[in-house]
Amino acid sequence: MKTSASLAFFLFAGGLAAQSLASYVRTDKPEAVVDIRAGQQSSFKIPRTVYGIYTEKGFSRACRPSFSTTQAWRTTTAICRRWNARFSDPAFANSLTMGLPLPWQALRDAGKRYESRFGAGAANSNRYLYLIGLPHPEAKGIKGRPTITTEEAGIRQGIYLPVHRELEYTGSLFASSMEGPVRLMVSFRRRNDPDTILTSAYVQVPDGGKWTKLPFRLSLPAGAVKSHELVDFAVSITGDRRISLDMIRLFPADAVEGYFDPEVIKAAKEMNFSLIRWGGNFMSTYHWEDGVGPQDKRPTLLDRAWGGMEYNDFGTDEFMSLCRLWERSR
Repeated sequence: MKTSASLAFFLFAGGLAAQSLASYVRTDKPEAVVDIRAGQQSSFKIPRTVYGIYTEKGFSRACRPSFSTTQAWRTTTAICRRWNARFSDPAFANSLTMGLPLPWQALRDAGKRYESRFGAGAANSNRYLYLIGLPHPEAKGIKGRPTITTEEAGIRQGIYLPVHRELEYTGSLFASSMEGPVRLMVSFRRRNDPDTILTSAYVQVPDGGKWTKLPFRLSLPAGAVKSHELVDFAVSITGDRRISLDMIRLFPADAVEGYFDPEVIKAAKEMNFSLIRWGGNFMSTYHWEDGVGPQDKRPTLLDRAWGGMEYNDFGTDEFMSLCRLWERSR
């Protein structure tokens, strides 16, 4: 059987040639010949570490945070096919028309209330979203429930929540206002049904035009969402104010160290795998400097290997934390 020299070297380096099960002949030609005697049995055991199960990123993020998605994915046919399949719903095409980056969608059909802005003014990377409110929020809410008005403007993203194990969710967003303090609502809603709010919370954006990181917490009532049910995570305003948004994150409250999916950590412990791999196919265009330093300042870039976005939330620090968690679980 003929194969590449690199495979031949692997077999030789593993000591198989010394056991007369394979032989390697060095050659100046572009091909090397490897002779494998599959019918013979070795007198030694292959170390367990030669084989194994590996895991990669174990984050527990619930939504895609950045507004830095661009049209760059159209640069290759393969990536274009992946994105067209992933976002085949016509509503996503409408989002692009409205000025929203995928996978965000308009919360309501309120016209073009969104403006993508580029440049150094973003809180993260090079793009943020300018949300334009609607005037005259006069409708009153039902006692004990959030106020819902047709003047509400906002964005939403369809997500799956791990409600089989956790009903509490924590998150943060960056916002800035130059028109006085603004109150933002964050909420979970029925998919494609903006009037049905499952749970909500408010954050107050200060005046002054400076980016402010605002934390929030959402608590779902038991039974409000079924396992594997798609819901909308929404950020919205009422009234005629205008607001800038960037880097919205959402995590289950049971995330290990605030970041890692506990089910991934548990599965890793049970499998007792021998290798944690940093990276994968996306590393072909990855630069290590994009994944270090404060998470809020790491750039969002196109993942050219898979046709998605690389948010660089998971970097060297997170990888080493994952290694420590795995080592403690052994």
